[in-house]
Amino acid sequence: PNRLQSTAPMRGAGTTRTVATGGSTPISPAPLPRPMLAADARSTLIRRFSWGEKNCVQRRCAATCSTCAGTLEEQRVLSEQSDYEVFLSSLENRTHLVLLESLQLSPSVLHVKIIRLIWDWGQLWGHATLTPPAYIGRGAVLTEKLIHALLDAKEEEMNNKTSDVEGTMKTRFEPLCVVAINGLAKSDLAERGRRAQSILDRVEIIFALSGGQEELAPTSKMYNATISAYSKSDEVAATDSCVSLLRRMDDRFCSGDNPLVKPNAVAYNSVLDAYARRGDAQNAQRLVEEMERLYGRSNDDLMMPDAFSFSSLIHAWEKSCHPHAAKKAEEALQRMMDLFNATGDRRLIPNQVTFGVSMALYVSNPNEREGAANAERILDWLIELYRKNDCDKDLCPTASHFVTVMHGYANSRGRLSATRAESILMKMEDLYSETGCNSLKPNHKCFVICIKAWVRSKHRNAAKNAERLLNRMESLFLDAVNPSERMNNYPFNIVTDCWARSGDKGSSERIETIIEHMEQIARETDNDEIAPDKFTYTSFLRALVNEKVSDYLQKCAAVLQRMESLAESDRQSMKPDAIAYSMLLNGYAREGNAKEVEALIQYMKEKEIQPTTVMFNILLNAIVRSKQQDAATRAEEVLRWMEREHRSGNEHCKPSIVSYITCINALARSRDRDRLSRARNLYSEIVRQYRGGNNNFKPDLSVIGSLLTVIARSNDRDKVAQALDMISNLQDYGLSPNRVVYNIVLSACAQTMYGGTKDDEDSCQNVLQVAVSIFRLLRSDKSLGGADSNSYKALLHVANNLILDETDRLASIEDLFRKCCEDGQVNQWVLQSLLQVTPGAHFWRLVQKDSSHGIVNVRDLPSEWSRNVERRKRHSFQER
Repeated sequence: PNRLQSTAPMRGAGTTRTVATGGSTPISPAPLPRPMLAADARSTLIRRFSWGEKNCVQRRCAATCSTCAGTLEEQRVLSEQSDYEVFLSSLENRTHLVLLESLQLSPSVLHVKIIRLIWDWGQLWGHATLTPPAYIGRGAVLTEKLIHALLDAKEEEMNNKTSDVEGTMKTRFEPLCVVAINGLAKSDLAERGRRAQSILDRVEIIFALSGGQEELAPTSKMYNATISAYSKSDEVAATDSCVSLLRRMDDRFCSGDNPLVKPNAVAYNSVLDAYARRGDAQNAQRLVEEMERLYGRSNDDLMMPDAFSFSSLIHAWEKSCHPHAAKKAEEALQRMMDLFNATGDRRLIPNQVTFGVSMALYVSNPNEREGAANAERILDWLIELYRKNDCDKDLCPTASHFVTVMHGYANSRGRLSATRAESILMKMEDLYSETGCNSLKPNHKCFVICIKAWVRSKHRNAAKNAERLLNRMESLFLDAVNPSERMNNYPFNIVTDCWARSGDKGSSERIETIIEHMEQIARETDNDEIAPDKFTYTSFLRALVNEKVSDYLQKCAAVLQRMESLAESDRQSMKPDAIAYSMLLNGYAREGNAKEVEALIQYMKEKEIQPTTVMFNILLNAIVRSKQQDAATRAEEVLRWMEREHRSGNEHCKPSIVSYITCINALARSRDRDRLSRARNLYSEIVRQYRGGNNNFKPDLSVIGSLLTVIARSNDRDKVAQALDMISNLQDYGLSPNRVVYNIVLSACAQTMYGGTKDDEDSCQNVLQVAVSIFRLLRSDKSLGGADSNSYKALLHVANNLILDETDRLASIEDLFRKCCEDGQVNQWVLQSLLQVTPGAHFWRLVQKDSSHGIVNVRDLPSEWSRNVERRKRHSFQER
């Protein structure tokens, strides 16, 4: 029959596709107006969008074009869910109607309707950025039914070997199947890969039944779409299915069965995407190397790995959790650049995302000691490439690249990290001034990160530098028009917190000045977001306590009253919380004023602020610091108070292991006769809770050390044996004694006295042997760190109390002191102990001073004698 043919541009390609307007089935829709989906204006709008001109949809014409202006308005309307529902419901109704009428319609009419519906659905998910995946999924299910109905008819025709006068045998299924499979790939259906392959397998069967007719052959596009569906799905063994399809393509092509399924870079990239989504970097690396080998042998541009290939490889390393992922990603980036320099193919130019991922890998990898520096090196590489390529917008660094590097320096907490972070900010400002690119404009976040870098740097002038950046930030963003860039109190709070934690002299005055300034600019700019809040005043309280200014407790109380008055007026958010009150509690605890701490906790309960475990622990510390005679008893009463509060419903008041340790320490300082039995009872409660399943109560060296201190200070004759028994049980909790624990046992030995009887003499000899064994262990076991000043101090008293012969005693004391000098552990406590255990003349001879010297200080002795003394105020029971 005569056919009238016309050509129309094919969407997404530069070739043309023939559209039959005669008796044969149409292959693709001509760019002619389609029948309206509904009579109302909204459906008209949706139809115009779906079948509008390509240039208008992609906004390639001038900004003043009225058509594009209308398209933009249509996109805005389509972004509303109701408009999607109208369009989707119309298509669903038409599809269901065709499926219901399939038995009454003639084959030719049915085929035409099915084909038109498939193209209509394809138009919907052709704009996947505007269409939610759930909507695409609904359409993909219906399109799958339509394509299977079409394939059923074709299979029946092939099996019956009938000739269709309507011309259905001449229908090309490939573009229709690609539309259906693409819909499945873009949907959120669970088994989209398997469903896509079922369509592909049926086309393979029809192709085999037809005897190899080219118009019925599956093509590379179908395979690529199916592999893409598998790569985006969460199905089991999805990557294996992708590889299997890729190898099937190669087998079909190499055997000559189907020359239209030649594997290309698109197929390999889909498999790479599957590996990247699952973090399988090793297989992704092998696949990219295979692509390079194939390209090298055939010199076929369709097989050359492109930017997507290497980007997928880099993303695979990103998700692989490999310890050297950052280095591997940079190697892939370097290989990408080498290929670009060798071929000049712009498809190999990396983009902003590729560089950004490589930088983020260096920054986020804890195994990279120089992660921030390496990220900065890649950033410089990107800037250089951007300048060499005439400021290509795809290579233009963005604020996120600079933020990544600044984050890396801020989190590294190195000595020069803050300085480096600020230099990155300056580099960003210079590049913005040079290019004028808006993506390079420093934003609010950049300055906040630099301020945080100074706060975390522990630099002696960290607070001053942070405030300097804050002042500069204020001059840039205080009057910003963009609401996201306007100043708020967050950077101010970071700076005030830095001042508060510094403990520097005058820090509380600086915070008070900042608070006044915040209130002033909040009034002038009518910006309540910049006004000081609860966090700001809490920092002020912390500064007052840490700095210990005169009358700081009264000033803290005044600040809390100020917060309460603001909360009662019109700023409910200013009501002091548990953290704010804890600042004042800490101040009272440092002064050992347990009564005020307890009174403040009662006041908080009246204000309906539930006390927490931390607050009660502060009270316990205050009781221990008070040095009152009944401190241990009072601490145990507070512990029971905590238990009652927790049982009454206060979930935040459960006693912690720190609460029990503090009570045991209070017993160690007391002189109660039953202190050891009470300490053992508290220790038994800790063990009971741990064995009951509470891992937070697992006994550690802090618990063991506290109980050992109580044992060492007790009056029991067998306290050394009790201490050794405690040490022997450490392995039950996976612990090993450290030097601090052994020093406590030495202290117990030093407090053992000779009573004058034969039994006492034997006991003293046994204790002396224990002390000697511990001393030898400390000096021989390097993991323990050797004997320290506390060890020698205790040993001097051991020798004085347990060596009965005077000559041997003095010789042992002299030998101990000389070893202490050799080890560089002489401090003021050792000198004081030496003075207590040796006669005057013997003491002056040992310290090599004349008796007329007066008081001997460590500074008067050779510096080598004290070279290894630890300058620590406190010793930790925890293993170092």
